[in-house]
Amino acid sequence: MPHTRVPTDRLTPFVKEYLDSYETEETLNATSVLADEIGMGYEFVRKLYNGRGNASVSFDVADRLLCKMGRTDLWLFELSDIYQSIDLSYIDERDPCVKDNVARMAA
Repeated sequence: MPHTRVPTDRLTPFVKEYLDSYETEETLNATSVLADEIGMGYEFVRKLYNGRGNASVSFDVADRLLCKMGRTDLWLFELSDIYQSIDLSYIDERDPCVKDNVARMAA
């Protein structure tokens, strides 16, 4: 059965790495910008960063998160087991992140 959820404990290290790459004073702004870009609240991103969020998020949220962090490559490597178990039949391949992922998977 295809999955549609992504465990947050698999995303937390990459969110931490992304946000920790900013200087301390820029981290709050980067967190807010990331939250806005993925359509989730600031607290959602902070909880994800601290490993205290929900046990899982929808694939769509996880994909937007990785896309905005510039890390869609993770679907091919560190998170490939999850990506391969997701039912992607509903995905709009015109989406920029999805186009990138589809091209990488075909290569």
